[in-house]
Amino acid sequence: MAIAVQAARLMVYEAAELIDEENVSSKQSAMAKCLATDVGMKVADQAIEILGAEGVTADHPIEMFERDAKLLQVVEGTNQIQRLIISRFLLT
Repeated sequence: MAIAVQAARLMVYEAAELIDEENVSSKQSAMAKCLATDVGMKVADQAIEILGAEGVTADHPIEMFERDAKLLQVVEGTNQIQRLIISRFLLT
């Protein structure tokens, strides 16, 4: 889980650096968003599996992380749309 989170974090940092340099890359941004939100869902699911029933109670913060991760997959374009954006860059 830590490896996946670190990989996603580095991709987001790379996309942010390109934006800071005013060299915006829609492909890089779409890849970072898609990977980071997918990793967020995967890690939250794995954490809930580890915690068992306690992980889905409203008293545990992982339940909130699961909801937030799912929401982030949808806002600013669903991950399916992000994949379409990436594929268009790969075809050119």
